[in-house]
Amino acid sequence: ICRKMYNLSCDYAAKIKEKNASILAEAGINEHAVKLSVPHERSVWCYPIQVALPSPVQPTVEIMQDKEKTFLRYKGDMLQMNSLYFQKLEQLYRYGCADDRKFDYFLSRCYMLLKRYAAYFGTSGHSEGAQNQGALPTPVMECLNKHFGVTFECFASPFNCYFRQYCSAFSDIDSYFGSRGPVLEFKPKVGSFEANPPFCEELMDQVILHFERLLEDSLEPLSFIVFLPEWRDPTPPALLKLEASRWKRKQVVVPAMEHDYRHGFQHLVSKTEVSVKSLHGTMIVWLQNDAGYQRWGPTEDRVDALLDAFRPGRERERDRTQLLSPTRQPTTTTSSITAATTSAVSNIGGGIDSSSMMTNNKASIGGGGGVTVTNSIVSAAAMDNNTVAASMQQATAVSVMSSAAVSGGVGPNLATTTVGGGVGGGATTFLTSAVPSTNATTTQQASLSSSA
Repeated sequence: ICRKMYNLSCDYAAKIKEKNASILAEAGINEHAVKLSVPHERSVWCYPIQVALPSPVQPTVEIMQDKEKTFLRYKGDMLQMNSLYFQKLEQLYRYGCADDRKFDYFLSRCYMLLKRYAAYFGTSGHSEGAQNQGALPTPVMECLNKHFGVTFECFASPFNCYFRQYCSAFSDIDSYFGSRGPVLEFKPKVGSFEANPPFCEELMDQVILHFERLLEDSLEPLSFIVFLPEWRDPTPPALLKLEASRWKRKQVVVPAMEHDYRHGFQHLVSKTEVSVKSLHGTMIVWLQNDAGYQRWGPTEDRVDALLDAFRPGRERERDRTQLLSPTRQPTTTTSSITAATTSAVSNIGGGIDSSSMMTNNKASIGGGGGVTVTNSIVSAAAMDNNTVAASMQQATAVSVMSSAAVSGGVGPNLATTTVGGGVGGGATTFLTSAVPSTNATTTQQASLSSSA
């Protein structure tokens, strides 16, 4: 049986390679003629994966929408998602896509994204892989950002990400929506990161080793807050390594049945099904170097706030508060910033910390190419002074470069606006246009209204 599966896989891989070559040939694209920049041993601001090859012309995908659902159809194959998540993909694409500023390929790439995740994780009707896409509740992510400076998710997808910057499984399609690639190939030098990996023992084991190497190599503030299932009898090697790590600063456990996770198919299920009770305890471990511990150390107050954010019903209370509390029109401040390798841009995920996105530039594609960004407008009412300052100082280098500018060019100007807090969340936490927010620490309703 294993030999038959292997041979079938080889046959399919060969067919895919042939089909890919024929598509490139029809579009006149020579994959061997692309010149890639030589990686440098220097730190650059983190930005989404850049694709070296230009995209062939994409096929036509039809879209149909009603109040709650968005449907995409290609050659009779119909896929669907909740309309709020379609709006979220639109905003992520606006900031993460480098080669399609006019959104000519947006629908086809959304269809391919849905198809990829449906093929790999199953569909909501069967829920085969829902647990592999489970996410932390929105109040927990807000707390991590507020108290521990977290601005990056090590395991996410365009559907379940809370922050605009994240690592994911499929960089070839996720990168159009802001992915920084697979976490095991991601080498940050400074910053605060959240890691909630799929509960696969081999993957968890490799991730812990990866984090320990990163902490060993960096003298800058570096912190990883790791969430793993508290499995015992027997205890997985990953948990044993985590508990024995020299970088461990604190360890706490959230008991089973006393906290929720967000459904792995939150982009498909109804709002009432998003919160799922956890059947096992969740272990939280802080891995930090000395500088990271000084900056984001797990003090008693911070840990208590995080445990309180895990309390069941907090997300419903949060949504109810947002519905009952009247919003006010925020005042805005305007600043113009030009940068060669860094950009001040709108922050989808709360306050972007000034040191949260430095990475070691060892990627096979791309240099340190920056972006010129002008007219960055940040809502002062939606963020505290520190957040405004950090957001205006430095954020991710937005990938608005063309493929020709991947190796160091400067992209076009981008006018952006930020209102409110993060990307992910519950029923009212996604991106809509020009809806004011009251406070970045308590709400993240509407986030962006931008034009390129």
